[in-house]
Amino acid sequence: MKQGDKVYYGGLDVLRGLAAFAVVVIHTPVAEGDPVKTSLLAVLPPANAVFAMMAGFLMADGLTRAPVKFKDWMVGRARRLLVPYAVWTVVYVLLNVVFDAVRGQPSNFATTDWFFWGNVIFCGGGAIQLWFLIMLFYAQVLLFFSLVNPHVSPWIKKTVLMLIVVSAFACYPLAAPQGKTEGTTAAFLFMIGYCALGAQLRVLDVGFHRRYVLGMVVLLCALTFIGFRRADAFSWGGYGLDILRALLWFVLALVMPLKSVHPSIKSMAKHSMGVYTFHVLFTTLLPVFMVLLGADVQSSYWTLLVAISAFLLSWAASALSARNPWLDVLLRGVPMPRTRCKGCE
Repeated sequence: MKQGDKVYYGGLDVLRGLAAFAVVVIHTPVAEGDPVKTSLLAVLPPANAVFAMMAGFLMADGLTRAPVKFKDWMVGRARRLLVPYAVWTVVYVLLNVVFDAVRGQPSNFATTDWFFWGNVIFCGGGAIQLWFLIMLFYAQVLLFFSLVNPHVSPWIKKTVLMLIVVSAFACYPLAAPQGKTEGTTAAFLFMIGYCALGAQLRVLDVGFHRRYVLGMVVLLCALTFIGFRRADAFSWGGYGLDILRALLWFVLALVMPLKSVHPSIKSMAKHSMGVYTFHVLFTTLLPVFMVLLGADVQSSYWTLLVAISAFLLSWAASALSARNPWLDVLLRGVPMPRTRCKGCE
């Protein structure tokens, strides 16, 4: 829905909130095969895939409506992604060192291995969730040129985007993360593929009825693929189902005729980045705190409690940091008001 010179996608706000909660559930420590976590992840959207598609879609949408120079766009992306990535890498590395010292264990970060530190600095090895920020930056820089190059015809742009999607999804199962290099390769292929897929949905600019039909087709295909899903997340069946699930959630979010959403949903969407960066603090500390209180953190009841509590605490921490402009810049990557530019968000 249009708001000024922008288009408001109310369904994407709802989807962003659900995906943020799904990320917290993914990183909630539980016993193997926990039924609550398994059930939640079955009904919630595949979080990282949805976030990557949304990033590609909104990037294409912003660049289509407000063309911007590469330098200005790069500054906006660096503020949005690289600043919080650098800050949180330092925070999580220091926390890991402190926790290892308290437990009397040697720290993994007490090394001079250049390959290890290269992975930490350039590939998101500082914490379990930071790979998303840096890989998103790399993927969007590459996609920028295929979306805004004035010397390339629209059909060539569409073809390039489609080739990126196909090649990334075709290569990903071959790059299952068995080691550092393979894991980094898989992460980048995952990000570039889903970003390009999201951008493709915007570039194609299909109408409401086509999106609806596409959603129904995806649903039918997803139901068909369910029978082929295997336990191995990197099998063709398992990964194929995740692609279809992400497409289904995203397309249905696009066709939701929402002129507005409840303020709490908007707040959840606004702070999804904060939830993504903060939540590991709480999914790590809450179980430790509960164990000290004598709780059985392996039970399904505590799994749900930790996930919900970590999500709400991350949301609250993000909202509190947003009250201070400088914390907002450092922790959530939100540019200062005077530095905002069209197409940079």
